[in-house]
Amino acid sequence: MPLPRFLIGWVLIALLLIPAVGALNVTAGGITVNGTDTFSEGTLASFSIPTTAEARTNVFVADDDARADITLTATGITTTKINRTNVFVADDDARADITLTTTSIATTKINRTNVFVADDDTRVNITLTTTSIATTKITRTNVFVADDDTRVNITLTGTTITTPHIPITTFFISNHDVSATETLSDPGIIEPPAPSAPVANFTASTTSGTVPLTVQFTDTSSGNPTNWSWTFGDNTTSTAQHPAHTYTAPGTYTVDLTATNAAGNDTETKSGYITVTASPAENTLSFDPAISEVAIGATSNITVVLSSVPDGLAGYNITVALSDPSVGEIVGICYPTWANMPMNSNLPTDAVYVQAVDLGGSVGSGATDVALCTLTVRGDAPGTTNLTITATKVDDTIGGRYEVTVTDATLTVQNILPFPNPAGGYFPPPTDPDGDGLYEDLDGNGFIGFNDVVIYYQNMNFIESKQPLAAFDYDGSGFVGFNDVVILYRMV
Repeated sequence: MPLPRFLIGWVLIALLLIPAVGALNVTAGGITVNGTDTFSEGTLASFSIPTTAEARTNVFVADDDARADITLTATGITTTKINRTNVFVADDDARADITLTTTSIATTKINRTNVFVADDDTRVNITLTTTSIATTKITRTNVFVADDDTRVNITLTGTTITTPHIPITTFFISNHDVSATETLSDPGIIEPPAPSAPVANFTASTTSGTVPLTVQFTDTSSGNPTNWSWTFGDNTTSTAQHPAHTYTAPGTYTVDLTATNAAGNDTETKSGYITVTASPAENTLSFDPAISEVAIGATSNITVVLSSVPDGLAGYNITVALSDPSVGEIVGICYPTWANMPMNSNLPTDAVYVQAVDLGGSVGSGATDVALCTLTVRGDAPGTTNLTITATKVDDTIGGRYEVTVTDATLTVQNILPFPNPAGGYFPPPTDPDGDGLYEDLDGNGFIGFNDVVIYYQNMNFIESKQPLAAFDYDGSGFVGFNDVVILYRMV
């Protein structure tokens, strides 16, 4: 329906009171491009218009051929706001041009902007232009068109608008043959702003360890980088975003990450970021000899050996045990000359702890095949037993403790051992041809001959260390000597 006469009169009075054009600071934001729509009479047209301004301005256009130009311009304003801007166009052929131009506005808002068009042939042009607006909002903008042939043009243009907040703007069309035309121009309104260069940064799953050390690197750069260039300090590189890298040599390594996007690049350097140390040497405790044979009642000397001490040897505490105590027994122990304050459990025993320190620093860094002690083991019954080691403490000279592996030994106890054969292997086991408890047949051929004398003479140490002494002590002296050789010769 036409605008009520009392309202038109009120508009005329208001024109006398506010004849000037208002000047406001405004901005406008990103819009949705909907093309051009024409709405029939009596319809409600809704669409988005981003705009903001500041202050309150009322413009009344009262009569024929009147023209009101409203120019709203804002530049470099952080936050702007317009509340309740009203444009009243009261009569035929009146014209109101409303131009909103904004540049570099961060946050803008417009509330309740009203345009009243009262009569036919009235023209209202509303132009909204925006540039570089970050956040925009418009609420409750109304255009009332009162009569025939009234024309309302709204043109929205802008560039580089992001994060718009755009509520609904409403046109009320109140009579026949009236149209509202919405023209939306989009010269890059929804184009995002140019990106900024990234700020490079990264983390690592670990920064120290022994060779080989595998490190998972994680890119934590800001600014949306699209390319990554890593250097790991060991002449290797990667272009992955989150690379994993394995260091294969000891050292201290500096890691660089260059993060790049369309706006530029940035490099983060972490000096001495990764520390890689050598793996500990393989330290082994073993026995020498690893395989021993002894006759019942005889003894065998077995030495405990530590393979290497890269950082010297401060001291040790170990336990040596026989897996089958019925086969033999540990009856003696001897320490090396460097061992100070030696301690061990009581002997004889089937398990002995052994402890000593090197106060004089005789065992230097890098020493190998270090003898810790020599054990004397006696054979008690036929059979085989293992010798085992439990390493409680094996300490270096720089405050550390070696991790050691242990290699067992075996001890076999027999009644009488066969003698070594110079041609290889062993002779058959010795025999006692005359049954006197003395074993004169050393080559096991069933009789006493010159070869038995030669075998005895060549193996006196073997008899003394491996065989039961009583079986070969022909003169009853309690030891193996040359007189036993003479006695055997006379038996031939």
